[in-house]
Amino acid sequence: MSRLAHISLAMLFFGFLVHGNSVLASEVDKTDLQVANNSIAMDHFIRGVIADKMEDYYRAVFEYQGALEADPQSPFLYVALAQDYVILGKVPQALDLLAKALEIEADYMPALELRAGLLVNTDRWPEALTLYEHLAQLDTTEVEYPFQLLRLHLLNRDFDRADAMYQRVVAMKGESKQLLFQVATALLLSDSALRAIPYMEHLSRMDTADAAVIYTLGTLYLLRKDTVLAQTNFEKAVAMGSNVARYWMGLSILQMDRNDYAAAHQTLAEAVEKIPTDAGLWNLLGTCQNHEGKTDEAIRSLQETLRLDSTNYSALGILALIYDRLDSVEKVQELYERALQLSDSTAVFLNNYAYTLSEQGTDLEHARAMAEKACAAEPANASFLDTMGWIFFKMGDHKSAIRWLEKARKSEPHSAPILEHIGDVYQDRGAHSKARAYYRKALKWDPNNETLRRKSGL
Repeated sequence: MSRLAHISLAMLFFGFLVHGNSVLASEVDKTDLQVANNSIAMDHFIRGVIADKMEDYYRAVFEYQGALEADPQSPFLYVALAQDYVILGKVPQALDLLAKALEIEADYMPALELRAGLLVNTDRWPEALTLYEHLAQLDTTEVEYPFQLLRLHLLNRDFDRADAMYQRVVAMKGESKQLLFQVATALLLSDSALRAIPYMEHLSRMDTADAAVIYTLGTLYLLRKDTVLAQTNFEKAVAMGSNVARYWMGLSILQMDRNDYAAAHQTLAEAVEKIPTDAGLWNLLGTCQNHEGKTDEAIRSLQETLRLDSTNYSALGILALIYDRLDSVEKVQELYERALQLSDSTAVFLNNYAYTLSEQGTDLEHARAMAEKACAAEPANASFLDTMGWIFFKMGDHKSAIRWLEKARKSEPHSAPILEHIGDVYQDRGAHSKARAYYRKALKWDPNNETLRRKSGL
């Protein structure tokens, strides 16, 4: 393989082209070149090489063009000129030159290699794939061709063929941590992230001290809903890198997803002791304490979050919910307004704030506008649909209220609060028997709710 081809292929995997002509006079195999038998062409060629060495690429182009005029049947000269065109940013002209070289000699390897690389870099992947497959057939011992085919299969999301090509590369080249990482990363960034698990497992066996790999494996196991292996890997990552906040976060979020708030609380308390300046950890701790019903502790943790990061709108939203429970109306409004200033597209804040206003019976038009925006963002969210219906109920529009609440019920048919709201609308309209029917349906899904029991007349 020419040095030109070798450098181009190695660099192309990382999306770069060669910046400097690698065709050196000392590397020319004169038995393959008609130019060796043409003194005029040879003189131009040598001057072109010297110009390349001096990085005078326009002069080099002039000399190679002179060589081609003297010897237009030398594919080598087309490749030399094409590479300088690449350096000068004239890729279409380079591709045309390479096509001419291949008309002269269909399997001229340097031309095939450089053309394949340029096709990759101009996103003409199907054509590049065909060329690399042809190159791999011409030279079954060269690992760069299956290496490039592996990359193209990953780019094309053809993961079955990528897996097979990876095995071929490994068989030719041996194990490589760098290659494993590149393939795993491509899979992680795709919509088939779970296919990265075998590669990440292999990486973790190759380097048992890499906490980042262990943590990533934990996130993949969690995605696969294998919470036991996920927790094991998160715990290992925390033990290996206790100063990395995301490792603690992964473990605590898993614990909260299991509703094991006591374990999450313990994890996060230790985390903020190790990393006291991380706002995200304090926010998670406040969230956990809120779920535990430890209101005062949650407020302190969330206030610490905002002291460290005043833009943390998640902490603002949770604090607003807490103060809503405490009937601190002004504080709730202040917190939601701040949260929405930071993230006005956050549908949950729009919905929660709208519902708070509807419960207070104030600024209902503003509440409706926010609820409409939340529903537009998540049109199947039963909670948002319920808020919309409740606002219309508070506005006295029973017909619209029922229409929205029925949409909410269709989205979440076993929601006791939605069924209760429908009952409340019918009760307000004077349809008492229909209202009781809905209250009893709600009671079925929330049997310990004394308010529902009283409304049902039981």
